Amino acid sequence: MATRRMTRTSSNAGLSLRSGRNQNTTKVCGVTKFINPPVKRTRSKTDINPEPQQKRRAVFGDITNKNKEATKPLKKLSKETKPTSTLTKNAKVTRSTSKPKTTASAVCAPVSTNTVSAPVQDEPLIIELTQALDLTEKNKSPPKEKAEKPTENLEPEKKPEEDIDFDAFDKEHADQPFWEAEYAKDIFKYYKEQEPRFDVPDYMSNVQTDVTPEMRAILMDWLVEVQTNFELHHETLYLAAKLVDIYLSKIRIRRTILQLVGTAALFIACKYDERILPPCEDFLYVCDNAYSMEKLFDMERKLFVAVGFHLGIPLSYRFLRRYCKVAGISTKTMTLARYILELTLLEYPFCYQRESLKAAGCLWLALKMENMEWNAMLTHHSGYTNEEAKEMAKKLNQMLLTPHFNPANEIYNKYSHEVFLSVAHIPKLSMDQLEG
Repeated sequence: MATRRMTRTSSNAGLSLRSGRNQNTTKVCGVTKFINPPVKRTRSKTDINPEPQQKRRAVFGDITNKNKEATKPLKKLSKETKPTSTLTKNAKVTRSTSKPKTTASAVCAPVSTNTVSAPVQDEPLIIELTQALDLTEKNKSPPKEKAEKPTENLEPEKKPEEDIDFDAFDKEHADQPFWEAEYAKDIFKYYKEQEPRFDVPDYMSNVQTDVTPEMRAILMDWLVEVQTNFELHHETLYLAAKLVDIYLSKIRIRRTILQLVGTAALFIACKYDERILPPCEDFLYVCDNAYSMEKLFDMERKLFVAVGFHLGIPLSYRFLRRYCKVAGISTKTMTLARYILELTLLEYPFCYQRESLKAAGCLWLALKMENMEWNAMLTHHSGYTNEEAKEMAKKLNQMLLTPHFNPANEIYNKYSHEVFLSVAHIPKLSMDQLEG
């Protein structure tokens, strides 16, 4: 486990990170990084033995002038064609040289028995007649097939919006107690009603004078790194970030205790969301022991007072997970939306946006990047129309194209790993592609 400490510097940002060393860290470009062993996944090997393609048979079999075996059975066919033809075994025919030999008209031309110049055997003539019959059969068959196609390939009519079962997911998991399917709809309705209570104003211009958006971005990036190495839930990370913003919007602080605020917020979030709480000494260790245990507990009490002891705060991550489940979104698309949502933690302008709207915008953008669209199911459960989600997606896409601050690319490196399906490598959309 590596540590980082924020200290005051003379630079414009006034904030830097210092990390301890141990066997699980490596130093790259002056920044200590945690080393996580890559997770290797084995893919099942299946032997695919495609069946050989069967050779199509013609109506009268494979007939060629070079294949003698194919012509032998056709001698029986000559007996059937004798009643319809005036040709006999001793008939002599001549072909006109003015017309091409390969056309169907030349093959089917009437034969004159009066003008005979050379004897011709009956086998080549039988072949030509059968080829002509084959051509006539092929010319007659397509109209019959076209007449039958409209009745066979009728597309099913699309169900109107009134016939969509919006509660299908909850009904499917009604017998699973951990899903809380019976109360899920009411829980998220309550969360959305409580959002105005936890709105964060623009505190950088009104409250804080010694803390800048760049310092806040460094703190959030550090929290992401701690969450990854402590193996905490993502809900813990988002709750800690929300507690930091609420506290900074009410209490003016010095930059020297900014990391203490983040550590105490993460400490509270772990108590609320984690099953096993990391030891208090670990939280002080990641701060390079810059603060004492008494200071950590004192900041914890101040944070509880600032939020009014209410920890059931609506979080964008919970909204996003709910939207993806009810709409049956794939794991890759959901992970891409999580990546976009996690990047918003570094961007100060998104901290005072509605949590449910941020989640809807991230999912809308992820669907667009995967060539999919916002649907009626998402509109029903999120409460946002396609246009409302698209407006937020435009801001998010602009963030991806021109990030304001990216201190260490911790989130990018995290979602570049195969565990997160390497969604960070998915090509970004231009603003023109987003509108299209």
